[in-house]
Amino acid sequence: MNSDRNKKARILCGSTDLGSSAFCADLLWCSAFKVPDPVTLVEIDDTRILLTSSLEVARAQKEAKVDEVVLIEEYAQRAREEGVNPLIIFLRERGVGSVMVPGSLGYDLGGKLSKHFSVNVCIEQFYPERTIKKEFEIAEIAKAQVAVDHALDEVRTILSDAHINGDYIFHRTFGDTPITSEHIRDGIEHALYKEGYLALDTIVACGVQAADPHMRGDGPLYARQPIVLDIFPRSRSSLYFTDCTRTFFKGEPSGEMIALYENVREAQEGALEKIRAGVDGFDVYTWVRENFDKKGYSTNTQAHPVHGFIHGLGHGVGLEIHEAPRLGACHAILQEGMVVTVEPGLYYPQAQGSIPAGGVRIEDTVVVTKEGNKNLSSFSKDLRSIIMQ
Repeated sequence: MNSDRNKKARILCGSTDLGSSAFCADLLWCSAFKVPDPVTLVEIDDTRILLTSSLEVARAQKEAKVDEVVLIEEYAQRAREEGVNPLIIFLRERGVGSVMVPGSLGYDLGGKLSKHFSVNVCIEQFYPERTIKKEFEIAEIAKAQVAVDHALDEVRTILSDAHINGDYIFHRTFGDTPITSEHIRDGIEHALYKEGYLALDTIVACGVQAADPHMRGDGPLYARQPIVLDIFPRSRSSLYFTDCTRTFFKGEPSGEMIALYENVREAQEGALEKIRAGVDGFDVYTWVRENFDKKGYSTNTQAHPVHGFIHGLGHGVGLEIHEAPRLGACHAILQEGMVVTVEPGLYYPQAQGSIPAGGVRIEDTVVVTKEGNKNLSSFSKDLRSIIMQ
């Protein structure tokens, strides 16, 4: 390594279009440039440089929020002569001696870089400042939440208009076939698509299926059983997510199931009261877990199957559905402008004494403020508003 190569560079590689297998949220956040094929972003001395092919260079010069756009083909001939990656020629020319890369960087490129540079792997957040959302980011997440609230309204209308026959739920739209998870999921995802959002793998899980937090749900919905709807659509234009969960019932559930629901609702409301700038998310998570324990809703993650409050309290939301910070077993001090979910849940695949089998989760996405937080959802969680007779 030449002694005159003393500059440090930060490197991101990936694409930024919806659905790309090489999607890199950090690159999109940093450059605001949407591109289907992988490009490379290099930061040297606070200068952001986008390296792209001739296919994208003209558009990048107009659209990318960077300081410089470089045509990678300019380095191709020298790279072929030396048998190296063109990025290596570029970095050497710019006086770079060491690079920092994310842990997600491809093994092949990482190996090539390590032969010519000192390589440091960032195992934490590559851009910690991404956790503090800008006004336009909050606005995009809020718009997505409005669309989710509309979709939830449509589901509530369907369940309100439906009738119960035995253990099943029927609606004239579906003829003599009981309403299924698939019916509701298709309706939600179609409604969101019409509003400009892509919802994939929406959770519509009923009864015991709802005891598995990530179970998509399938088959008939059952009367008087919890119907967990977890909706996390992404804007097809801005690519920002939101995340929201509600638990519905068609028909009056048992007193024990009502108690389960009310304890989750009260835990969520208590957590929301505690969420504000300066608070440690670990402390809020711990309060929720201890509150459940005191109420007799124990958690056991060593049992088979696991049961109780078996996941964290929440997570950041933005260009990725799960971002920093995490509200759970690790410490995370909340800051003004963070956008996080608050989603306590209780899950019992098997009845535990007076606790019925099934699952309940309630989730909102909120903006952390100095005084507290702003809930982006206006959809009711009151017991009478989520039980359709």
